Amino acid sequence: VGDYTLPINQSVCVDSKFSIQELVSDICGKQHERFRNECIRAQEAGISLIILTENVGGKVGRGEIYNPTITKLEELHRWKNPRLFIFERGRQKYPNATRGITLQKACITMKAKYGVEFLFTTPMKSAEMIVSIILSILYSVFPCVSFCFQEYYITKRLSFQVLDEKEGASLP
Repeated sequence: VGDYTLPINQSVCVDSKFSIQELVSDICGKQHERFRNECIRAQEAGISLIILTENVGGKVGRGEIYNPTITKLEELHRWKNPRLFIFERGRQKYPNATRGITLQKACITMKAKYGVEFLFTTPMKSAEMIVSIILSILYSVFPCVSFCFQEYYITKRLSFQVLDEKEGASLP
């Protein structure tokens, strides 16, 4: 279940989606049954399943419509499916494409039925969010790890800053 978890504690799993369109496919499309079964398996195993969906705002279709960056489930109704803006011979090619409000309602239903959590992020912050979620599990299992990691991080960060000042290097 999911793409990321800890081998020593699989109580939380993160399933990443590269776009809202992939989320549509899993929840409202041909992959629904497989996705629902995954949610049921997670629930039966006592696993908290987190669906982390990457998205960035931008122009949709011919550029007249703007899609906002979705940051939480409560905003999903604002998403505009790009398929709704594909026209062929002057007619909408996919008039029944899933709309943001429909997807939002389906996600809320999945959350209520199966305990699935839906989070949204940008591709640039995705890895950081996954690591943060996984580390929070690790910290809950081994509280001493939190202290050791913080000590290590502070020590390394300070040494990077010293290097930065000495060598004029730029670190992320």
